[in-house]
Amino acid sequence: VRHHIDQNLALAGLLGVSADGASRAMEAYLSEADRAAAAALVHQHGLANCALIGLAPGSGLGTLEKRWPAVYYAELSDLVQNRLPGAAVLVFEGDWMDKDSVDRVEAAARRPFVRLRGLPLGTAMALLSLCRVLVCNDNGAMHMAEAVSTPVVAIFGPTDASAAGPTGMRDVLVQRTDLACCPC
Repeated sequence: VRHHIDQNLALAGLLGVSADGASRAMEAYLSEADRAAAAALVHQHGLANCALIGLAPGSGLGTLEKRWPAVYYAELSDLVQNRLPGAAVLVFEGDWMDKDSVDRVEAAARRPFVRLRGLPLGTAMALLSLCRVLVCNDNGAMHMAEAVSTPVVAIFGPTDASAAGPTGMRDVLVQRTDLACCPC
């Protein structure tokens, strides 16, 4: 199975562009305005001196198999805050499709976290760049974190992680194998 990055680089050849020596690394360039907006949010929530840990429990609609259970994200949020003094948890809610997942995390968590929703894409990516790590399902936040060099712990359900998973040296991939079709 070829990773989507390699498939896209191969497409460049069909357009007459050589991809020889091209980097497989994803990169996003953040504007100063995006960085300033992220810093303002960190300051607004009183997190300037905190180690930021990101969680992204969503995965869109119709893909419940792709989601690590919300109660586990809640337990992880509580564990991080109990065991890592000075840590703060940021929970990223991509769009309306992720609302239910984040609602369930919020209902199950014992300790408060910062829920982030409705952010402009650049601001969300700038916040991800400030996180020490992002724990997520197979979702857009995973790719965004990788593009801003934030280490990722990606939890995959039926999706083939070898084709769509993170590729960074500091990333960790967890693939569920208890599903009937894995990878689908």
